[in-house]
Amino acid sequence: MDYNQVKDQFMSDNAGEAVKTINNLSFIAINSFILYSILIKRFKLPIITSSLVLFTGIFLATTLLNNWITTLNVILLATTSIITLIFPVKLPQKSSKSSSHRHTNSVTTGDFDNGTSWKSQPPSPLPQHSQDNIQLSLKSYITNYRSYLLYLTLLSILAVDFPIFPRKLAKTESFGTSFMDLGVGSFTFALGVVDAKYHILKSYNMRKVLPLIALAIIRLIAVSLSDYPQHSSEYGTHWNFFCTLAMLPLLTKPLTIINQHTDIQFSWMAVLIGGSFQVLLSCTSLQEWTLHAPRDDFLSHNKEGIVSMVGYLCIYLFGLDIGLYSLPQDPYAYFRKRLTKKVAKDKRDKLLIILASFSILYWSLYGGARFFNMEVSRRMANLPYILWTVAFNTSFLTLFLLIDLVNFKTPSRQAVAVPGILQAINNNGLALFLIANVFTGIINLSIETIFSSTITSTMILAVYLSTLLYVAWVSRSSRLLRL
Repeated sequence: MDYNQVKDQFMSDNAGEAVKTINNLSFIAINSFILYSILIKRFKLPIITSSLVLFTGIFLATTLLNNWITTLNVILLATTSIITLIFPVKLPQKSSKSSSHRHTNSVTTGDFDNGTSWKSQPPSPLPQHSQDNIQLSLKSYITNYRSYLLYLTLLSILAVDFPIFPRKLAKTESFGTSFMDLGVGSFTFALGVVDAKYHILKSYNMRKVLPLIALAIIRLIAVSLSDYPQHSSEYGTHWNFFCTLAMLPLLTKPLTIINQHTDIQFSWMAVLIGGSFQVLLSCTSLQEWTLHAPRDDFLSHNKEGIVSMVGYLCIYLFGLDIGLYSLPQDPYAYFRKRLTKKVAKDKRDKLLIILASFSILYWSLYGGARFFNMEVSRRMANLPYILWTVAFNTSFLTLFLLIDLVNFKTPSRQAVAVPGILQAINNNGLALFLIANVFTGIINLSIETIFSSTITSTMILAVYLSTLLYVAWVSRSSRLLRL
């Protein structure tokens, strides 16, 4: 048996793990950020220190210390509590009213201060649509949420090829839940959240999909020429995640027209499409064809990618709706678009209630689906997978907003609300994702990763992640890939 076959078996037949275990693992990221938010209010953190605080916990939790996740969470929370009790807050608590108006709830822009955060300068709000008068500004909690998801994606892309990464965290074969199953769905949801600005401003240019199509073709050619081992049940023979990303704006365009001319929200469209899709899977031969049909033509060769496209579209639509609530200063501004009165007051407290309510709703719907024995399938992106992904990400975003409200409410604290390294990751997320794929390919073609020792695996992953973070940091003031 050659190495590619052994590698395919290594990646196959994963049953995953319980959702509560995945949530517990994800809380490492939340608790790491809480620790950062406590430290940055008391000390000036160099870039290396802030990076270690933000990323070491989640790295250990997904590799060496995966069996000690609860202990890691306790250590992070205990450290946070001790620092809070022992060290007083050094940042000023008061600021002028004018300063408050300039800074509240915005990511500040400018040069970096001590490699940790942006210097406190007036924010650069997103442009406003002259007709609807909806005020937009960059949101620190969205940047932090999205950047953490990107980091987790970058980590998992390569780590999954090493035995140091527990198999239960890898993608499931057909049914089940795992940490990596959330990856592509979360990436899609986050894309919907940030793409909401184009729908608010009515400025989306469909030519933005051309680079994604080019990347999809380049990846296909590179994989074919290099004989790179890949698991065909993930997307199919030719399809890849860049194809999915490129299709989303094209499929959303007609739905956007409906949204602009009616009161039908994107989330309601997602419910209708997702529900109908699940009926087709359950009541027709579509599920059987997707899972078991032979690959004898182009359609069947790419059946997973094509079928799951419906589910990812629904996740993207849910993300759009959350973004339409989150990006304006007033959460209801977009849905009151026929009004002309400007709303400048910060209403994050109201948004917190909205997002928390949606989180409860989506977790309840997911629980209902599981109650009726509907299994989660990332491979088909069925309705339970859609609901699970949306519930998780809405909750994740809600927690980052809560941290923002508690620890970074005043203007002086908003200046350090986004760690410099997270801002750097956010600025070039897609470029880093592409670079990570290239690095992963080179490493897998250079060594037999599944036979690597613990020490070798740890060293390679550490160098790989450090390199990506370095690239993000040195390119923080520019865009490596424009869409």
